[in-house]
Amino acid sequence: MKKLLAALAVIGLLGLNSITYAQENTLDELPLGLDYIGHQNETAISYLYENNIVEGYPDGSFKPDNSLTRAELMKILVLGAGYDPDAEVYNGCFPDVGNDWFARYVCFAYEHGWVEGYEDGEFKPGNNVLKVEALKMLLEIFSVRLNYFPESPFEDVGLDQWYSTYVITAAGLNLLEEEGLYNPGDLITRGGVSENIYRLILDEEERFDAANKEMLCELYDAGEFSLELDLEEDLAPLLKEKLIFNGFDAEEESAFEAITSRNSYTLNPFLNDPETYCEE
Repeated sequence: MKKLLAALAVIGLLGLNSITYAQENTLDELPLGLDYIGHQNETAISYLYENNIVEGYPDGSFKPDNSLTRAELMKILVLGAGYDPDAEVYNGCFPDVGNDWFARYVCFAYEHGWVEGYEDGEFKPGNNVLKVEALKMLLEIFSVRLNYFPESPFEDVGLDQWYSTYVITAAGLNLLEEEGLYNPGDLITRGGVSENIYRLILDEEERFDAANKEMLCELYDAGEFSLELDLEEDLAPLLKEKLIFNGFDAEEESAFEAITSRNSYTLNPFLNDPETYCEE
């Protein structure tokens, strides 16, 4: 990694790739239509589209209330989290996942323990996804550390359910739009997953910035900050520690690198006036 120099305004970029919700050969780069205007997830969809995270169908529509398949969701989440698996490496991990367009996303996620197959050994890429299944994948792929609480914010999510920790963690981070009832058995929709991802991106940026600020200001207060600090050898371990403290599951190097690659921050406010920056 490069030295941390003043001229380096941005260390990481929001590396969210262009993502499609359907098979790769069925979507064109068309302006998004207006069928999502007025929808409850309009803000989220607009944000993700403007940042090249989601696309519409060939006719330009988005169809926010359409459900998602397991294959489609894996591509969204894996690429959206900053990973770009090699198709030559990740394939053939299930009897029904060979060299298909979705194989590299499914097999990469499977290798990392983010998804599982069914009892018959198949992945069933064409199956639709439940809300709780999508939420589990989202939190694990984006390396969110799970939190444990003594009670659930939803009447229909009991603490004895396998998905309760995921739902409660997401609710605590304000990733969910539901109130009162979560309806865990419902299918995830294009609009719904857009809302979850949008909120997680904003929340992650906030927590990442907080971790970075804590790191820089602790170094400054201790008189140990220098422009000659090496990003990899000196700062990375400190930043990782702060990320974990701020709710990231960043212990693994691959997760840490993905988190830093998809978040952007500038050193300018700190370098311009460290004392004021650290007092705010």
